[in-house]
Amino acid sequence: MVILGTQYAGEMKTGLFGVMHYLMPKRNILSLHSSNNMGKDGDVALFFGLSGTGKTTLSTDHNRLLIGDDEHCWSENGISNIEGGCYAKCIGLTKEKEPDIWNAIKFGTGKCPIKLDMHFELEPFIFFCPNVCKFLVVLENIVFDEHTREVDYSDNSITENTRASYPIEYIPNAKIPCVGPHPKNVILLACDAFGMLPLVSKLTLPQTIGIELFDAVSRVVPDSFEYLMELRVGTPPFSILAVADTGSDLIWANCVPCTKCYKQAAPYFDPRKSSSYRTLPCNSNLCKALPHGPCADVSTCEYHYAYQDGSKIDGVLATEDLTFYSSAGSPLVFSNIAFGCNSQSSGVFSSRTAGLAGLSASPVSLVSQIVPSLDKKYFSYCLVPMSDTQASSKVIFGSAGVVVGSKVTTLMTVEDSLFALRLTEIIVDGAGSVPVPTSAPGLKKGNIIIDSGTTVNYLPAGVLSSLVRQVSRVVSLPKATDPDRLLPLCFKVTGESDWQKLPFITFKFAGEASVRLSPTSMFMEEAYQVVCLAVADSGSDTPIFGNVAQQNLHVGYDLDIPAVSFASADCTKF
Repeated sequence: MVILGTQYAGEMKTGLFGVMHYLMPKRNILSLHSSNNMGKDGDVALFFGLSGTGKTTLSTDHNRLLIGDDEHCWSENGISNIEGGCYAKCIGLTKEKEPDIWNAIKFGTGKCPIKLDMHFELEPFIFFCPNVCKFLVVLENIVFDEHTREVDYSDNSITENTRASYPIEYIPNAKIPCVGPHPKNVILLACDAFGMLPLVSKLTLPQTIGIELFDAVSRVVPDSFEYLMELRVGTPPFSILAVADTGSDLIWANCVPCTKCYKQAAPYFDPRKSSSYRTLPCNSNLCKALPHGPCADVSTCEYHYAYQDGSKIDGVLATEDLTFYSSAGSPLVFSNIAFGCNSQSSGVFSSRTAGLAGLSASPVSLVSQIVPSLDKKYFSYCLVPMSDTQASSKVIFGSAGVVVGSKVTTLMTVEDSLFALRLTEIIVDGAGSVPVPTSAPGLKKGNIIIDSGTTVNYLPAGVLSSLVRQVSRVVSLPKATDPDRLLPLCFKVTGESDWQKLPFITFKFAGEASVRLSPTSMFMEEAYQVVCLAVADSGSDTPIFGNVAQQNLHVGYDLDIPAVSFASADCTKF
């Protein structure tokens, strides 16, 4: 709705604000549903909340300058109002309780000298005025006397959501122009203002910076014993599927021309088509975190990776924009993220794989670069069964991904950027317990790492031998052989009834955190009617809790404690 001859645009402003939520982050500007005022010493207070939480009432304070009451932008230069007026809730409005708003409505409109056919002169409290009027206040959803045209602000028979729209200059102490420095105090309004003080939260500076970035979400799909997450890289965003890997650090993609790269089905990322792509010099701190050869201080940062499975990549380190969406569907742009552009790649990557998303604790990982900007240093994922190739789930960064309900939690340590846990024993249903050594190669405090990028579990030879014996005791199926000669215990399984003869196996972590795994999470089909225990010998390497065991588990990483939580889940519904 619009009223001709005025600047009032009604609910159209909500649509425009939605557009700003998309456009402003691209310019490193945060759009906020908030009100703001400023004290005499230049201290700005920001009131952040949904409609009806009291933003207008709390910001309209005759002891402070009003910057704005509803929609703002927060840039590197400070806060600014994007509207020319205020939108006050006026149910129960009185001059005694809210004098500034009352006066803005009653005395801010001026009088129109034009007389209508009804032969009376329009008075200041009338909510409609011909387009010859210079000033105007618009009242919405109010009840008024048809004869005197006086408004009854206490009447809620139409709705509680009665509103008054008026130019901001009708507030005597409005700050014109409506701009201010960075807020000193940010107040989150957590309930509506029906006669009680809103609940508030006191934020740290990093939390304040990320006030509206509550979570970032990416889709995850199974593919060839790995899980691929969707990344949107560059400006404009270019979508790739990358291995979600808590055991790796760098975020990378195969880039044009990539003449010596493994064959992938999707197009390569072309940095020349991205306006936000910037290469990093060799002397940058991010470059120093990567394995690379000798280079001059001013040269481009080049990296050389050799993974444990024999895969290799070479490329150039750059910074790029990554675009995610919140769980509410709002786009979130993270700028200047360290990103590897491969010129060469080889190994056991599937054709759908266009890159890798390192989710470790390394400074160059995706986790380390975006989680500090969110409201909580936390991320989680839920891996659908590998056999359900049409299903998908999510990886969530921020508090929206916190594991809730029936869960178990164990402390973790970060060792060489990897997430290490302490495994105390393994229990086979119907058989017995397998003890686990307290130490492991490559780790100082934990004895196993959790890795979403490795398929099977890896355990020390002694533990594996004991586990094989315990499982063999309770499974009466005919033995078979793994065609790849990797997994030591296999059975001939001809149907669902045979799967039911395989045992549940529990991994017990420190803190009495028992994770009970079904046969489909501990056994995998290696060939036709050949099902193997998904555990291999770790040899002299670090033991691994792999992604097969993490199927249908909601796994959450709390980076502040630090700890890992597990909860059984149907990840296809996550």
